[in-house]
Amino acid sequence: RMLLSSDELKVVKVRNNELISRYCASAASFANVSVPFIPDAIVYCKANYLYFPQDKSAEILEVAKQEITQFIEQFGYTPKVLALKNIGILAVGDDARQCELILDVFEDAIKIAQLSESFGGPSPLNDAQIRFIDTWEVENYRRTVVSRAANGRLRSRVIIVTGAAQGFGEGIAKYLISEGANIVVADLNEATGARTAGLLDKAHPAAKSLFVKTDVSDPASLDLLMQRTILEFGGVDCFISNAGVLRAGGLEEMTPETFDFVTRINYNAFFYCTRAVSRIMKLQTKFANPGYFADIIQINSKSGLRGSKANFAYAGGKFGGIGLMQSFALELAPHRIKVNAVCPGNYYEGPLWSDPENGLFVQYLNAGKVPGAKTVEDVKNFYLAQVPMHKGCTPEDVGKGVIYLMDQTGETGQALPVTGGQVMLS
Repeated sequence: RMLLSSDELKVVKVRNNELISRYCASAASFANVSVPFIPDAIVYCKANYLYFPQDKSAEILEVAKQEITQFIEQFGYTPKVLALKNIGILAVGDDARQCELILDVFEDAIKIAQLSESFGGPSPLNDAQIRFIDTWEVENYRRTVVSRAANGRLRSRVIIVTGAAQGFGEGIAKYLISEGANIVVADLNEATGARTAGLLDKAHPAAKSLFVKTDVSDPASLDLLMQRTILEFGGVDCFISNAGVLRAGGLEEMTPETFDFVTRINYNAFFYCTRAVSRIMKLQTKFANPGYFADIIQINSKSGLRGSKANFAYAGGKFGGIGLMQSFALELAPHRIKVNAVCPGNYYEGPLWSDPENGLFVQYLNAGKVPGAKTVEDVKNFYLAQVPMHKGCTPEDVGKGVIYLMDQTGETGQALPVTGGQVMLS
């Protein structure tokens, strides 16, 4: 993907099946579909493609670096279709929707080649026909229409958001996709996660979302998340570690089992996530333009900046998360991977706080964390009184913080408070 991107990032999508695999098995097989049969193929896929017979990733990358450069010099454009032995067809587009269209059109061409074998073989367009279609103003207009990618500050960026099925994570995902990003909804809740991805797609047709069932405490699950993301979009530009849990309670109420559970999700999982995604990002930055930076952003908490009464399991994991973040930032800076954190204040409208059965208002009331509080409303008013701007933090507030951290290239290892002034940098 980075070899195919210049100043503007491209999206790369992989497709493979039994039929595609057959025509990608060798250069001779691919030659049967390497010349367009119909005008649509020229409009959406152009007329020239690349084939790579190498089996090993290192060999593919080394050859691709040279051949893509030569292709662009020869034809004056970035290839739209690449075929890789044992991998399949790669579509290169300005956005994910365009990639899907390219794959659909090219797969139709493969079907034409297959079916025509029963009728004397395929009959591709000749050079004169290809030149006419490629330069015809009507077809160029169609090409222009389909090339109108998503607008926004995050156009064509690929962002994974863990814990994005609902609540704060869902709100962050909504804000980022509205800025043109492609979003991977990584969550353990399959039904809700799939619903959220579908709603994001419907609301923002120029970008695309993908749901991947993910357990952030399981390294194998995270490896699968990376694989699915790469096949769908070609890489990952930003990883937002948002998934977290909170179980309030003092020293006498907290069980060792609950403490271990909270720590595993809020602390250990950030290490697992960073290890998995940094392997991909290191490879990306190696082949990217010098001005490209990747981002890992932990959604931490104001509880990671100061202690929290009767909430030590959560606060301890968040404090530790900032230590991990700063350490990862030092290690990954030479690879142009920035690692930062956003430390939000309280999001009172989300399920974490307002769930009537197990929300934080209920937990804090039952734990006696707020002296004299007799109702949930008492607890809420207690917290609002501590915020100078007298408002809770919203997912949009955090989304703006995320974009700031992605935009700048001079900061790494920073914990950015978004707390309405309740906690300030010192």
